[in-house]
Amino acid sequence: MPPFLALAIGIACISLSGIFVKIAQVPGPTSALYRMGIAALVLLPIWLATRSGQAPPPTKATMLGGVFFALDLALWNASLLLIPAANATLLANCAPIWVALGTVLFLKQPLPRGFLLALGLSVSGVVILVGPGVLQNFATSKGVVLGVLAGMAYAVYLVITERERRTLDTLTFMTVSSVVGACGLLLWCVLNGLPIVGFSGKTLAALLGLGLISHLSGWLLINYALGHIKATVTSLVLLGQVLLTALIAWPVLAEPIGWPLLIGGALLLAGILRASRPPAAAA
Repeated sequence: MPPFLALAIGIACISLSGIFVKIAQVPGPTSALYRMGIAALVLLPIWLATRSGQAPPPTKATMLGGVFFALDLALWNASLLLIPAANATLLANCAPIWVALGTVLFLKQPLPRGFLLALGLSVSGVVILVGPGVLQNFATSKGVVLGVLAGMAYAVYLVITERERRTLDTLTFMTVSSVVGACGLLLWCVLNGLPIVGFSGKTLAALLGLGLISHLSGWLLINYALGHIKATVTSLVLLGQVLLTALIAWPVLAEPIGWPLLIGGALLLAGILRASRPPAAAA
């Protein structure tokens, strides 16, 4: 499958994750546990059955990727319960900002001029989309902070994924990161006394969709794409999740789409299209 097609389908799957979390209405770490845990239960036996003796073993970095993704999901899910789905999804998907800064500050790698233009367009869209109304009270302020922290953890995960997918296949990376993340989230929930059982049928259905559609299907495709596309470009294209989540949240969650979302969304799309454009061939 072409990497950008896999990325597009994966984005469509993960765009439903905010909706599932809102419907489930359980603590952020709990819904994150179900998301990664359900995927791990499906992936682990398949991986064990198909793994060959010559396959490279998972590295500590792969396990660390699972930890950061679990942290991202727990923080983002908590943010979703405090602010609108589109805003929480947007903040958690500001990873391009952190990926770019990390590339410059820690890896000492210059960024292409075209990507800086794409990033500028996307950041402008972020500013318009969030707007001043998000910071009106403590609950929304807390939701914003959690969303920003989730975006930072997400950026680390994307960079680790791009690096590890150079040597590990999609199934191995996805299985190991999901198992490690689920174990960490289970420990988090137990230590903090968060509920993990006794939910209604509606909640369980939402958690099942979160694990099978958003995580298993969505991230298998996205992790595959990350093995072929740079993390800087992928993280920017993933901002399209914000627009899809907003479109779904309007009828399902009664969260209307206003002019800030339309204008900011247009700028985001411009940035995404610019980032997705292949570099010009050398003369």
